Amino acid sequence: MKQLLRVSLGALCMVLVATLAACAPDESAVEIGTLSDAQSARILVTTDFGKHVVLDALVTVSPGSSAMDVLAQVANIDTSYGGGFVEGINGIGTGVSGRAARVDWFYSVNGFTARTGAANYWLHDGDMVHWDYRDWSFRRNVTATLGSFPAAFSRGYAGETRATTVVYGDDFESQAKQLALVLQSTGVDAVKVVSLQHVNGEILRRDNIVLVALPEATLVQEVNESWDRLGLFAHLDGRTLHTYGAGGDSVGLHSASAAVILALQNPWNPSGTGACESVAIVITGCDKESVAAAAHILGREYTELSRFAGAVVQGDSWVALP
Repeated sequence: MKQLLRVSLGALCMVLVATLAACAPDESAVEIGTLSDAQSARILVTTDFGKHVVLDALVTVSPGSSAMDVLAQVANIDTSYGGGFVEGINGIGTGVSGRAARVDWFYSVNGFTARTGAANYWLHDGDMVHWDYRDWSFRRNVTATLGSFPAAFSRGYAGETRATTVVYGDDFESQAKQLALVLQSTGVDAVKVVSLQHVNGEILRRDNIVLVALPEATLVQEVNESWDRLGLFAHLDGRTLHTYGAGGDSVGLHSASAAVILALQNPWNPSGTGACESVAIVITGCDKESVAAAAHILGREYTELSRFAGAVVQGDSWVALP
């Protein structure tokens, strides 16, 4: 079931648009109290691929509010290009963003790296908007974060949500069923659980996908073969796991007892990985035990993982990627 993996031109354009980012002074984490109003959104501001939290706020969303409008409610922002590009948030990035610096603000919605500028994304109730100030010298096209599990599955993008299928390889049926239960507990409707032998092209092209399998599985091979184009920070060469830092430096080489959890927009979607239509969470690794452990950690610690582009799992612990 060889599928053509492709990154659309939209993915690259999306990065340039989404990098319209940020502002103002105060790098301490800020918490804003809970709200009784049902029309709300979460605004998360971080740096360095989610490693440092600047601000985490729950805010009221008025009808017709854009991602830019709501960011301005909770932070001091500096903009350029007529107000469409966020250059600084709370002083971070002001005066230093741009092509020469290769560091900018990017934003995602429910785990999808946005395909439009923040001034043109209209918020929906419950959206999670994540702004991150990061180095893009190695990866411009990071298309999703682990915040997509479960937000992309339950809330989608721009109010549109795709169906969900958990696909599993041999020996991972119980892990797949457990992840399906986790998703259902967070409000995802009618999660299907399908083995690799029975999944079909229509499901892969259409749905949000969670894939739990060893690297020999054809679908995992397809992701590994295109890992660079897909904007990932890890790949497997056989049963050897290679991991990379934000600047493209090799930071890990694991030949046993390690697994990886990767987030990306669905690479089997014919609209491309910049379409903001569906996501894929790929769980794979060096051996069965490690893959099973990674699936368990995702189901247990998805809230803690949500700021990051991926994670490497060893035993009962994990470290963020990149």
